[in-house]
Amino acid sequence: MKDENGETALMVAVESGHLSHVEEMAKMDGVDWETKNKKGESLEDVARKMKHAAVLEFLEQRKYEAVAEVATVARVVELPANALEAFEALEVKQSEEKEELNTCLEKEKEEFEKKQIQEKEDFEKNQSQEKNELEEKQNNAQSQIHQEFNMKMSKLEMKLEALVTSPAADHPTDHPTDHPTDHPTDHPTDHPCPVCMESMAPPSQIFHCPNGHLSCGVCKEKLPNCTICNQAIKGRATDMEQMLTTLYNME
Repeated sequence: MKDENGETALMVAVESGHLSHVEEMAKMDGVDWETKNKKGESLEDVARKMKHAAVLEFLEQRKYEAVAEVATVARVVELPANALEAFEALEVKQSEEKEELNTCLEKEKEEFEKKQIQEKEDFEKNQSQEKNELEEKQNNAQSQIHQEFNMKMSKLEMKLEALVTSPAADHPTDHPTDHPTDHPTDHPTDHPCPVCMESMAPPSQIFHCPNGHLSCGVCKEKLPNCTICNQAIKGRATDMEQMLTTLYNME
């Protein structure tokens, strides 16, 4: 019996590669082992095309046994010699087809393994390249920050040196009894960031690490970890901000 596509249950089992189903049908009577599909393909042709090696081997073994049985009968009843020659030719053909199929499967396996190795090498190469690029960016950022820090430290040292050597330091005020609070200045003492040495005057945002080391908002974005203790800079130093706001009369 064939389905709407003109295929028997045996043909469907072979096409799907279900060896156990084919083996069970071999135990039944009345199964058409010479059936063909609409394309004129035999069971062996379909198994070979779908690369179901186990099914193909079973079909060829079954055909071999059937032909062997016929050959045995031929020997008994002394059939013509050409029947024996046909049997031997079938054996050779089956052996060649089996060898060809095994060679094809081995070749595909080898190509698949080569492809896997190449993909693994490409992945590792890309990972190494990305890692090197990231390390280079980090090193460049750290180098730039250190350069800026050194330049600002040099400027600060020059300012301090200028203050020490200024005439005002050699000639103190004529009114030593005056109190600083009697003459408030418009610019209180500067409070620089310990990292970039820029002023943290209001309304600057000030942050600190768990150990209390300060950092301005700009440096926090560039260096998320404290340059002194390497702890993460997270919290706002609100006490320092309020104190500077009071000193700068900005409340």
